[in-house]
Amino acid sequence: MPLKTKIGLMILTLATAHPGAAAQDVRFPETPAGRRAAEYIRYFNTGSESDMASFFAESIGAEARQRRSDAERLRFYRQMRDRMGRLTVRSVAPSSPTAISFQAEGDKGGWFEFDFRLEALPPYLIDQIRIERIEPPAAGPDAVPGAETGDAELRRRLEEFTARVESFGFAGGVMVARGGTVLMEKGFGMADRAGVVPCTNQTAFDIGSNTKDFTKVAILQLAVRGRIGLDDPIGRYFKDAPPDKAGITIAQLLDHTAGLKLYSGPDEEVLTREDFLKRILETPLIAQPGTEQNYSNPGYSLLAAIIEAVTGGSYESYLAENIFKPAGMTQTGYALPAWKPGQIARSYAAGQDRGSTFDYPHAPDGPYWNLRGNGGTLATMGDMYRFHLALEGNAILPAESKALLFPPDKPVTLVGGNGIHYFVYYREPAARLAVFVASIDAGLRAMDLERELVRLTKGREVEMPPAVVKLGGAVLERYAGTYRLASGASIIASVEGDALALSGDGQAAMDLLAGNGPDTAARSAELNARTQAIVDAGDKGDYGPLAKALGPGAPLSLDELRKREDAVAKQRTDAFGAFREVKVLGTIVRTSGRGPRTTMSPAEATTVVRYNYGRGTAYTQFMWGAEGLVGIRPGPAPATFAFRPQSDTAFASYDLSAGRTTGISFRIDAAGRVASLRFDSNGVEARRAD
Repeated sequence: MPLKTKIGLMILTLATAHPGAAAQDVRFPETPAGRRAAEYIRYFNTGSESDMASFFAESIGAEARQRRSDAERLRFYRQMRDRMGRLTVRSVAPSSPTAISFQAEGDKGGWFEFDFRLEALPPYLIDQIRIERIEPPAAGPDAVPGAETGDAELRRRLEEFTARVESFGFAGGVMVARGGTVLMEKGFGMADRAGVVPCTNQTAFDIGSNTKDFTKVAILQLAVRGRIGLDDPIGRYFKDAPPDKAGITIAQLLDHTAGLKLYSGPDEEVLTREDFLKRILETPLIAQPGTEQNYSNPGYSLLAAIIEAVTGGSYESYLAENIFKPAGMTQTGYALPAWKPGQIARSYAAGQDRGSTFDYPHAPDGPYWNLRGNGGTLATMGDMYRFHLALEGNAILPAESKALLFPPDKPVTLVGGNGIHYFVYYREPAARLAVFVASIDAGLRAMDLERELVRLTKGREVEMPPAVVKLGGAVLERYAGTYRLASGASIIASVEGDALALSGDGQAAMDLLAGNGPDTAARSAELNARTQAIVDAGDKGDYGPLAKALGPGAPLSLDELRKREDAVAKQRTDAFGAFREVKVLGTIVRTSGRGPRTTMSPAEATTVVRYNYGRGTAYTQFMWGAEGLVGIRPGPAPATFAFRPQSDTAFASYDLSAGRTTGISFRIDAAGRVASLRFDSNGVEARRAD
């Protein structure tokens, strides 16, 4: 029977049962989104690739198919079905006609959250499917996950795990609290490497989009006090709003359904409130308000502008008086806290200092308007915990309003960041569990560490990073050099601090360093080809392919992108002489051992490009996600993997996102010279070439 004729026969009620519990029915709503989700689950559970191929062919929208081919979706399905098994839907969240989220449990273990977004018009084809692995919910309101692990033992396990992760280069902060008891509050690594300032409990981290939670609380407070209405149109506050935007409601701004773009411009752009409002109100919408969800930073800056319009003061001053002060948060904000020298953490990528928020222009009362209200807030770990405690009580919001902020009985993970630094806030109300993680080095991300810490709090096993030893610089230097694989690809080793930094030239080398297998080959080949096309066009001054890969939500227009890329090219020729050639070195696909994904979060795939000049070389990393290119990072060094010594000849790298260790060892010949590098997992050897 053709798939189209099957749609009307779908049974939208899925029988489910928790182990040891009576069966219950979880019903998808009779909406386009509910029907599409039910179809997906039914065909997923058949285990038939032909069924899923038919589903993708007839259910995926044209724009979504341009972003990812049906063949690639089928490959992800194969991986998911192998790892998940059959899916049992456990809960369905309140939904809209064209959007739905639900949780399902795989019979091979693991819980997953599915998020479907449909096109706004009939036949309501699927525009986006996102899948994230989640922790199982608590069994009941009185259940405390991991209660079998006492506080002392849990504290010991947290200390051991984070110390091992720190030895592989993690830098940032961690706070874990359960049942009202703080089990860990600690800084790791250096907040300022040049100044040799360590991260401590007093270090202030950029919390990124967690700023939006403060904005949302402020809006809900003003609604409770009767100063605004959540259904108010923004035309009430901005008299110049054109007809297509005047009817956008505050509620639509809050839940990202206003139809606004992802960005309004670079964070560091000097943009006044008046200029920001003019830009946003003149920018075409990407969807009709209220029809679909599109994450929007400028939407929250508009909310900040409403707060200022209603209160007559600055955005930050309202937060300081009405949220931070009642919660006891003295070390949170933009410009008002008395920040001490060295207190604000800097961020790092590929060994390069990428600065802190105050390295960019600020107005006297905080950042400019591409960032205000949606990101850039600085806070200590202790202050973020005080915010959590205030939300557990009624110090800043009454109970009836808190449900509009976060689900009152569901675990929530809130992530903010810019692709280099990240901040994660995990809260699980039923367990009275709160986990905060900040990371300031792009190589080891907060969300990956947060996931492992949550597992530890629940008494689950995690893959412990290997123990490392210290070696002198002279020992490390003997291994620096080039090693050639039989395929012709090369691995280049250099010394970086107390570790070896290994980079690849050629896809075979990238795969070995990243621990990638045959299942990533198609993705690597695709991204290598796409990147090659972009750089070839850029060599001719054509940045259209680059703009297309970045998509319509990119913060820079084509003209702005052209100016930036031309400026980078000029800087490089001034420093290194005439341009000679460009080479795509390969793609690193960072697969996760924590469960399958249908999308890749930012920088999950990185294609490395080397530019050769008359007097030197430079590199650019193209960072890919499911929807296209999510970032470009020019720099003086390639993407590297840090291998820490375990003995005089054995080294290991640790992938926090996958919980995976890659070991290598060096062979010394009879004359005492380094002869080759060998990968422990498969015995592949690369011979010394210099």
